[in-house]
Amino acid sequence: MKKTSFIFVLAALVISCSITSCYKNEPANPDLPLFSSISDIINPPDEFILTYSLNTFNNYLALLEFETDAVWEVERLTAPGFIIVWIDRTVGENNPELEIINAQNTTYFVGLEGGIRYNFWANKSAGDAGRTTLLLHFTKQDIDYENFTPKI
Repeated sequence: MKKTSFIFVLAALVISCSITSCYKNEPANPDLPLFSSISDIINPPDEFILTYSLNTFNNYLALLEFETDAVWEVERLTAPGFIIVWIDRTVGENNPELEIINAQNTTYFVGLEGGIRYNFWANKSAGDAGRTTLLLHFTKQDIDYENFTPKI
């Protein structure tokens, strides 16, 4: 009886591990629109995923322009560790950079002005030299933009 119970528990563990491993590389919600950092992204929907393919330790750029002033939540879904993401405006004399994602921070809320192009930079500052796929989940928030900080 003990042997039968042990075999049953072992078989259940093998089956559950094999089922969960099939889904480990899928994004949180495959129904969300997926945009590549290679193409300019103009007026994206209220929720989407931005993907970067980080092949080297260089800076990778994605250009985004939003339709209206809004507060956005930006969340790193993949590539934990030494990935840094920061934002600046594409035009203007004073373009401060705002770091939104780093090794300690996976989610950030930021106010972004409509009709302005933003540079979203990503860099893997350490880790293995292989390709890393970075997925950033953007969600428009129902928060008053005028009274929100930080804005860029």
